[in-house]
Amino acid sequence: RRPLNQHYLDAIDAFSLEELFYFDTLNIDQKRIDALRKLISKKKILNSDFVKNDDDVAGAKERNKKEGFVPFVRSGSNYNYEKIPTRIVDKNDADIYSMSHVRNYLYLINPGRYDTKEEFIEAIRKTDYDMVVIDVFFDGNNALTPDDIALLKDKAHGGKRLVLSYMNIGAAENWRYYWQRNWKIGAPKFLRKKYEGYDNEIYVDYSDKAWQKIIFGNDDSYVKRIIDAGFDGTYLDNTEAYLQLKNK
Repeated sequence: RRPLNQHYLDAIDAFSLEELFYFDTLNIDQKRIDALRKLISKKKILNSDFVKNDDDVAGAKERNKKEGFVPFVRSGSNYNYEKIPTRIVDKNDADIYSMSHVRNYLYLINPGRYDTKEEFIEAIRKTDYDMVVIDVFFDGNNALTPDDIALLKDKAHGGKRLVLSYMNIGAAENWRYYWQRNWKIGAPKFLRKKYEGYDNEIYVDYSDKAWQKIIFGNDDSYVKRIIDAGFDGTYLDNTEAYLQLKNK
């Protein structure tokens, strides 16, 4: 096996995964769990499980905690991260300034259930999660402001928390500000492969300089918009997209 890449580890604060223990029902991914056991002493591990029945919520939380993973468990109609669960694991009023202190988190990247940005922000403000992961764009194009993000950095009942922005670096999404109407697979060339199950997304080659220019390194980039809004960091999605392109 290849050794861990220390430069990569130094650049990140945590690993986040989905469905390690539950996907509808108990469905343990032992291969990934074994790999993560080698990383838990080095980095925080976050896992989002999905349970079909509320009766399994407690079991999902317990399995994660036993491994030292920080769980976010969604159930029922919350598969697409659009609801705020009412029960919080290890609820506390401590100040959270680093990922190493995070004991629970909220993953809420689809705000479509909220009619206004203000309603969305107020719903999050009423929670006591240690960390919140949301999209920098409430409606697809207009970024949240520093004032918006500042409102989210205090837990409802005391203590500071981290606020991270979701960013999809492994797939281009056709509702984003950067999308051009004439884009399709192969044009531009970083658009590489259909994303099965997600009709509005296309896997990208994120080693491509043109895609990288969209993501970071200039004042019009995705990362710059996140920084300008005042987020504490980013939550990178589809970092494993290169695996989808290996046999392309």
